[in-house]
Amino acid sequence: MIEAYFDSLTNEEDDINHIKTTPLVESLCGVIELPEDFDYKKSKAEYLIEK
Repeated sequence: MIEAYFDSLTNEEDDINHIKTTPLVESLCGVIELPEDFDYKKSKAEYLIEK
């Protein structure tokens, strides 16, 4: 992942559509399904208060 990041920094092409996703990233896509009205900031604040 880091190698791909550095590669993209030094790549001469400006088109971001050519970035390849690795099989690991593809396998993680869609692992969590959240409701559309999910407020991640509120959830994080509640977690930090409990902590």
